[in-house]
Amino acid sequence: MNPKVVWISIIVALLAIPCAFYATVLVLVQVHPVTLEANYEKKAANWDQIRRQQQRNQELGWILDLQTGPSAQPYQVELTLGLTDRDGKPIADASVEIEAFHETHVSKVVRRNMESAGEGVYRAMLPVRYSGMWEFQVTAREKNNLFVQTIQQTVSRPARR
Repeated sequence: MNPKVVWISIIVALLAIPCAFYATVLVLVQVHPVTLEANYEKKAANWDQIRRQQQRNQELGWILDLQTGPSAQPYQVELTLGLTDRDGKPIADASVEIEAFHETHVSKVVRRNMESAGEGVYRAMLPVRYSGMWEFQVTAREKNNLFVQTIQQTVSRPARR
């Protein structure tokens, strides 16, 4: 084989490898688009307000315990939230809302109002299409108190029944 042909083939192959890599990345991005967290710019602009809320959370000393469990409904999990004050007393008369999204699908936010089950326990159903890390933003209001906390937790996609 001619040495010129060998060297030209090597150069073409070395140039083709990154081109194939970039083409693969472009196809993957089209299939699984990368998205930024919803309202990211708004959150950045309101950082002082977020920081004040974090300080207020510390003053209140409320404790959230979020659990996920199986549901009778297909592709859903039951969220159970325990809400207590710093002394361990249940906060039973709060209005609790939750926003949840999978870490790779941040544009698909699920919002739910949690129903009181008594004794500081609140419940809601969450549709789950993807297993993995989920982010939950819990907002609890009780009288003049506002408590906001973000929790990251692994959730398993339930099997269809």
